[in-house]
Amino acid sequence: MNTVEKCLDLTEKIVELAQKVTEANRDQSIEEIETLLEQRLELLSLLQKPYSEEEQMTGKRLLIRNQVMEQSLMNIKTEIRKDLQMLEKKKQTATRYHNPYASAEELDGAFYDKRR
Repeated sequence: MNTVEKCLDLTEKIVELAQKVTEANRDQSIEEIETLLEQRLELLSLLQKPYSEEEQMTGKRLLIRNQVMEQSLMNIKTEIRKDLQMLEKKKQTATRYHNPYASAEELDGAFYDKRR
């Protein structure tokens, strides 16, 4: 198995893992994906020209799978971002619940004369 085929195999594994990520196993899956991405990066740095016909065909398949991999990873990133936004919203709601008049304290007693 040449370097391009190994890289394609790692890309396939990353795509499989990324598509099977759930909220329950997300942390573990992300760690596994990061490990595979590091291995893939090492393999990509080993690629050297000129490429044979077989390597070029495998490279084209690799580019197609790379796009799928990037989309899957972006979906995971979007889910994490939504979770962080929900967490921040819950924190704000909890703060407002514990001290509902906090925003009124800042404006209490302010007077602006508009006649001048």
